Amino acid sequence: MFVWRRIVGFLFVGILVISMGWGMRAAQAAVFSSEVSGQRLQPSGMDLTYPVLFGHKHAAADEKINADIYAYVVAQCQLAVQKKAHIRMNYIIHYENAQILSLQLTTYSYVSGTAHGEYMVHGVVYDKSDGERIPLTAALEPLSPAALQPMVMSGEARVFAADGAKRLLPERVPGYLLDTVPADYYLDMENGEPVAGLLLADAPHALGLLHILLPARFLTKDIRERMD
Repeated sequence: MFVWRRIVGFLFVGILVISMGWGMRAAQAAVFSSEVSGQRLQPSGMDLTYPVLFGHKHAAADEKINADIYAYVVAQCQLAVQKKAHIRMNYIIHYENAQILSLQLTTYSYVSGTAHGEYMVHGVVYDKSDGERIPLTAALEPLSPAALQPMVMSGEARVFAADGAKRLLPERVPGYLLDTVPADYYLDMENGEPVAGLLLADAPHALGLLHILLPARFLTKDIRERMD
């Protein structure tokens, strides 16, 4: 019986991958003026909305970015099948110009019978000229947990709960969350100034996803210039 369930799961993911490929081509064919279009899929127990990039002068870069996003979506579907979970995925475009695309993919996963679900978050920044990811180390000046902790406690690095919707007082930030610098991040503009947001999905459930917002001085000179 266990083997049969695994076979069904693999078949389901295979069908989903094929349908997602067709869906992506359909989204690309329906291009009008925007460079990013939302694609939605609703297979059994899943509701996934993810972005598709198109119409940019660097078509090969568009395809590379789309393939990277697509691979992440498929991986989340496979994980849901393995865990027998219901999942919901949405995305946010935090920042986009001719050179950079910064987005956040958020997945909420729930397994029947558990007290509550769990969040998974994927913050990624792409170079639109070649489709490569821009890692955190290339976007921010060197940042260690030892440097991040006092910045949060002083309020220089602001923390927001509920996926960025509510400011969180420094003393309410669980200390263990600052033991490492998260790799998932995004770029954005605030009052005309570039900022970076670090994303943490392993906070207590009542807090939801946490964002740690870093001011412009922590961004590298190259990133600041490319966001002008």
